[in-house]
Amino acid sequence: MAGLREMVPTLLAYIKNHARYLEHNAVLLDVYNGNLLPLVDAAIAPPKFSQKYYEQIKERIIAINVLKRITDKSARAYVNAPQRIAEDKYAKDVAFYEDEMSINSKMQIADVYADLFKGYALEPFLHKGRPRLRSLPFDRFLPYSDDQVDGTSVTAFIKFMGKRTRSGNRTLSVFHVYTDDEFLSFDSEGEIVREDLDGNDGINPYGVIPFIYGNRGNDMLIPTQDTDTLSLTKIIPVLLTDLSGAIMFQCFSIVYGINVDSKDLTMSPNAFWDLKGDIAAQAGGGAPTVGTIKPEADITQVLAYIMNIFTFWLETRGIRVGSVGSADGTGGASGIAKIIDEMDATELIGKSQEAFRKDEMEFWHRLQLMQNYWVANNMLSTEHRPIIWGADFKVGTIFDAPSPGVDRMTEVTTVKLERDAGFISTRNAIEMLYPDLTPEQVDERMSTVGDSMTVMVDDEGSQPAADENTPVTEGADPLAQKTTVKDVALNGAQVESLISVVNQVSSNIIPRESGVNIIMVAFNLDRAAANAIIGEAGRSFTAQVAEPPSTPTGNA
Repeated sequence: MAGLREMVPTLLAYIKNHARYLEHNAVLLDVYNGNLLPLVDAAIAPPKFSQKYYEQIKERIIAINVLKRITDKSARAYVNAPQRIAEDKYAKDVAFYEDEMSINSKMQIADVYADLFKGYALEPFLHKGRPRLRSLPFDRFLPYSDDQVDGTSVTAFIKFMGKRTRSGNRTLSVFHVYTDDEFLSFDSEGEIVREDLDGNDGINPYGVIPFIYGNRGNDMLIPTQDTDTLSLTKIIPVLLTDLSGAIMFQCFSIVYGINVDSKDLTMSPNAFWDLKGDIAAQAGGGAPTVGTIKPEADITQVLAYIMNIFTFWLETRGIRVGSVGSADGTGGASGIAKIIDEMDATELIGKSQEAFRKDEMEFWHRLQLMQNYWVANNMLSTEHRPIIWGADFKVGTIFDAPSPGVDRMTEVTTVKLERDAGFISTRNAIEMLYPDLTPEQVDERMSTVGDSMTVMVDDEGSQPAADENTPVTEGADPLAQKTTVKDVALNGAQVESLISVVNQVSSNIIPRESGVNIIMVAFNLDRAAANAIIGEAGRSFTAQVAEPPSTPTGNA
């Protein structure tokens, strides 16, 4: 590689060539942080629609931001802090840097950036003698390579330092560039920013680029953008806003009059079409006519269309969508929320953990060289004094395997089965179903369980509360009590769950006996009640045995 000063024109051209790439990432990050409304507003503003329509609909924009919820659901590699293993003599140093740099929280941010942009960067640095770590989104840096053998090998790292006022009162962008040996600062007109070179003379003292580039591209230095992410994030609220407009006009009929004197007519609420009949009718004094026009929109079909687009998009991203993803649109926005709640990103999270395991190996390798320089030059002002890390220094990162997504009914049923089998206690069951409860809140739930004869489960929970007049056998386990159909009042979600079980039995998806047992366990009913609910469904169930695949024939 040539010296950095000679490379400034090349690097400026490189930055310019990637300007649209970086701008796209900046918009994506802005939307993730909550600024979606301007995008939706621009999509419906004139000239796309008339000014009159825009003035009426702009206050009804439905700016539902699905990007943040989907990203936060997928970027969970660090939801449980991984274990970092090092030799005993380095263990305290590793723990020290974990704490000082807040590595886990910074890596959670990096996980979000990796999901959004397919790439991120980490920057270890010293601030007032204390080690710190910064996660950089992919609109604030660019990796560069002039390696003729491996084009994915970063030979220079460009960090964007924002804008500064330069000589002549010019506001210019400033860039810092690092190679393994050099450092240079220059502005967007190619002039060297000499004040940034004070104290280092353009030398990188670490002997390694002090950034870690987490690349999620496939054999590419800069990954191809998923442009559909921003497009679909915008189209969902745009379609919902279109529906909002249709509903607004559907709520108010348009009143029209033919050959009517509307001079002093009071509008109700705000629309009257004044029409004229044909010339002959007017000449003959055509009779005035008043009528209404009521616009109609198939709201259910529109919602179904929106949800189908949404679920298909998720599946193209490798996110499995549960049965709710085939909803007919009657759930509306709540259906979209439920899809996000129940989507299964386990496979994505597993792949992300493997990528971060490799990234952390590179992180600790580069940090080793940097911290050895800090220690050797007495640059740390912390209570703990790390040692020089030798050639045997190595840190292994172990992640907890991601748990597959489980819907609430399945979770409740599983916990109830374990409780009834005696594998866990009632307290354990409550703690598993409600991991965020404090011990005091668990105690309160325990007292509620004793009073109502069942574990209290919210929303899609499958445990109906027994009637307060149902007798309880003294000394008996409340959870062991069974109720009959007439004793149970089910909410809408529970009724839907029951119907789902019956449908699966009648469709021969599960055996009748399994359906009976699920209803008994999930809804605390006795066998007679469960059988009565299922009726005759599934009496003729036979397990479907898949035929072995045929062997293709042909000449060798």
